[in-house]
Amino acid sequence: MEPFFEGVALRNIRPTHCENWLIERGPKLSASTFNHELEAMKMIFAYSVKRGLILNNPASEIARKKLTKPVVHVPSRDQFEDIIKTIRSGRSDEGADFLELLAYSGCRLDEARRLRWRHANLDLGRLTIPGTKSQASQRIVPISDALRELLLRLRPA
Repeated sequence: MEPFFEGVALRNIRPTHCENWLIERGPKLSASTFNHELEAMKMIFAYSVKRGLILNNPASEIARKKLTKPVVHVPSRDQFEDIIKTIRSGRSDEGADFLELLAYSGCRLDEARRLRWRHANLDLGRLTIPGTKSQASQRIVPISDALRELLLRLRPA
């Protein structure tokens, strides 16, 4: 934001300065980054109003960008099996196994990397997915038939 207000005293910043930021910077930013910058700017000006440094917030009329949900294309079972076959045909059984683990368990990449055999309880039919920050953030997912088959195939002898 600095380039749009550089050299301008806080008391001299007008809505036109904020509109210049909107026009020049806005199109270059994703909606979430835009909204973060806008909220930071509004909070700075709100703090300045509260402290009596300025009379009003020059960014108050700028609206947040609407966040759009990404379109997720989930492959059908047949498409998924074709993907796995293609990976295996490239002689990457480990890659195919890892992709299956991700798909069947719902793990994120980092969660799957931290999985150990102690996290799988086949007798109770559940997989404890270790949390990213603490044990409190771990979660338990049921072991589906597909996940059970994968784990049994991968289990060390």
